[in-house]
Amino acid sequence: MNYNAFLLACSGPGAMETIYQNIAIGRMCAAIAAILVLAMLYDYCRRPGGSIPLILAALLLAIHPAWTISAIHGDCGHTLRDASYIVSATIGVIMIYHVYSTWRPRNLSNANTPMTI
Repeated sequence: MNYNAFLLACSGPGAMETIYQNIAIGRMCAAIAAILVLAMLYDYCRRPGGSIPLILAALLLAIHPAWTISAIHGDCGHTLRDASYIVSATIGVIMIYHVYSTWRPRNLSNANTPMTI
């Protein structure tokens, strides 16, 4: 087993480029997550209801790895990048649930009745 990889986690040629790239990816994921949370907030303001997914997504955005995990010390930012993917995807799934729960018909017993004008 190569123990030098554990001692020198992120050094050598190309290390800074990798760090900067992973920081940029983390920030891009955070920006996308922020847009999703703002879209959920806009939908909530238009049609109140379903505040739990919005609160959960906002909390995840508040602790997003783009600003809570350091890329400078450790593994060249690979943890930051991977955690950003996971948190942003989770916010995306929460938004899908939010849209489904607020846009589906509330009264399913009347869903098959014809509309009258």
